[in-house]
Amino acid sequence: MKSIRNIAFSALLTMGALSAVTYTACNKDACKDVVCQNGGVCNDGNCSCTFAYTGTKCESEVRASYYNTYKGNGVDNEGDTYTNWRIKFYAVGTDAKVMGMDLADGNNANVASLTVTLQSATTFTVNSATVQGVAYTGSGTVDATKASLTLTGSDNTGTLTFTFSNMIKQ
Repeated sequence: MKSIRNIAFSALLTMGALSAVTYTACNKDACKDVVCQNGGVCNDGNCSCTFAYTGTKCESEVRASYYNTYKGNGVDNEGDTYTNWRIKFYAVGTDAKVMGMDLADGNNANVASLTVTLQSATTFTVNSATVQGVAYTGSGTVDATKASLTLTGSDNTGTLTFTFSNMIKQ
């Protein structure tokens, strides 16, 4: 009688082990053949990209979609207005979070060439810089169709803060 119980128990254990092996063999790793680029991580077969990259494999820089000229109007903290000013974003260096930014007046004369660093996929800070005696700082937003900029310029005569809240891609 004991041997029948031992045989039945052994058969039950063997069936349980085979079931476990069969079950785990059917659950394939969805990320096994997925290679995410630029620091992306695979989750359930899809790449989750860092904010500076996009694409199914995180292969494209987000900043590349911002390489445009945006045009609009602004004001400063003293009430002066600025009509038809332009912001142009362009590639600089290899860091996917850094872009060049030119600010031009209504006559398309360059006011300042600065660099900006993306803080998220759509927000940036202006890297502090001094251009022709004016120290600039600021921040803004950008996407493929519009941009905004708040820029503070200080020199030995004072400080002005410029606000361009609705620059449209040209």
